[in-house]
Amino acid sequence: MEATETRLFVYGSLKAGFEHHGRMRGARFEAAAATAYGYRLVVLEGYPALVAGAGAGSVRGELYWVKLELLEALDRFEDCPELYQRHPIALADGSAAQAYSISAQRAGLCPEIPGGAWTQHSSARSGCEGYFRSDMGTKRRSS
Repeated sequence: MEATETRLFVYGSLKAGFEHHGRMRGARFEAAAATAYGYRLVVLEGYPALVAGAGAGSVRGELYWVKLELLEALDRFEDCPELYQRHPIALADGSAAQAYSISAQRAGLCPEIPGGAWTQHSSARSGCEGYFRSDMGTKRRSS
């Protein structure tokens, strides 16, 4: 692994088989993974959002190694740091990875995704619609 690579946990539309996985082109898949206890997923404008330190379970996703250039492109795609923030999270195996998340305050009354797994079924585009707006229109992203 190169020093310019970052370990990234994804849990939504960036996962293999989902609509934005093409944005992961160039990333190296490591494994399926789960967060440590204490995280949850909510639906924010039709996409999942990881909420750290505000959950009673764990979130399932995938781990990838991404080069700096791809990480910067993903930050732009995820509207980081305005909508999502990227920071280290704890994984169930005791290791850590970077992930995109929102604060518990921003999650507000957004509905929780049962079981902590974003599936094709849960991607039905419901949730806290119209929550985040910018000068360029509504921002909707997911990790």
